[in-house]
Amino acid sequence: MFSPTDQHVSLFLLSFRESKVIIFSWDILYYPFSSQIRTLWFDSAKKLELDNLLLVVAQTGVFIYSSFCIIGAFFQLRDHLTAFLSSLMTLVQTTIQTIFILDASSRWVMPQKNAKPLANPGPLTRVFFRSGL
Repeated sequence: MFSPTDQHVSLFLLSFRESKVIIFSWDILYYPFSSQIRTLWFDSAKKLELDNLLLVVAQTGVFIYSSFCIIGAFFQLRDHLTAFLSSLMTLVQTTIQTIFILDASSRWVMPQKNAKPLANPGPLTRVFFRSGL
């Protein structure tokens, strides 16, 4: 029967943090390309609605947790470099993803033939699910 030792646990944490850094780096690099899917009109009169407000409130927990992980790993940077980079990438990726969703919620599509606004969140939703691993 297999019993995990401290060496197995530390190896697992190292590989987990390295894969997290790789995934979040890819998401951060993918963001500029995802915002060029289609030119959408920006509605500047739209205010912060309840769902966007709840998103920002929910993300504060991630921001606080990542900030404390960064602070904790910074004091032992030689031993915990991957933990520091992982926490930093989590903070950056969460910030970019929140900005992306808040920006996308204020955009809309106008069809060429009709003058009626048509809400088309499909492409932006797919990009969100691709980047929100």
